[in-house]
Amino acid sequence: MNIESGQEALLIDLQHLPCISYFSLLKKYKIIYLESEESYIKQSYRNRCYILTSNKIDRLTVPVKYKNGLKTRKVEIDYVQKWQNRHWRALKSAYAKTPFFEFYGDYFEEIIYAQHQYLYDLNMDLLTLCLKMLNIKVDIRHTDTYYHEVPENIADFRSVIHPKKESGIKNVQFYNQIFGSDFTENLSIIDLLFNEGQNSSVIIDQQAKNLIF
Repeated sequence: MNIESGQEALLIDLQHLPCISYFSLLKKYKIIYLESEESYIKQSYRNRCYILTSNKIDRLTVPVKYKNGLKTRKVEIDYVQKWQNRHWRALKSAYAKTPFFEFYGDYFEEIIYAQHQYLYDLNMDLLTLCLKMLNIKVDIRHTDTYYHEVPENIADFRSVIHPKKESGIKNVQFYNQIFGSDFTENLSIIDLLFNEGQNSSVIIDQQAKNLIF
């Protein structure tokens, strides 16, 4: 879908189980354009996320079949590597004892093992699930061309939230985490959901109101 002028909207890359700041951004806009026509960017949140285990921050990565210039929407998942088992074992190990794992875990397990061909479709199904759990109602649209320049009414946050650079977006809303006495920022939204359950939507609302960027 082409980006329309005249309506305030957010343009952002589709990430893999994104962090709380990502969802706080989505909460601030009614129309969300997901970038699907960019050339795929490696070593980004498009195919990775971070969770908190008992003794470290753990990175979960979806392996992909990549070649230069391939559009994000056409990037296929590489099933030669047993990433699904790695994902699910890590999530169970980290969050099985959290208050809400038993309520939400099965939904994520089903999507993780659904054998998606494309990374974009996997990420979209996970995003849809998380939006539903967080009670965030937005109009999701997908770009059908790449915009080097976007209309003034569009907030362009493509690649702003990135593991290898300071995003300029700060997580200012704390919540309960099962491990550690110090709060760990920029974890996957799954950390918030398993720890806080239905209260996650309240935390996202507060974060959106106080978001700093």
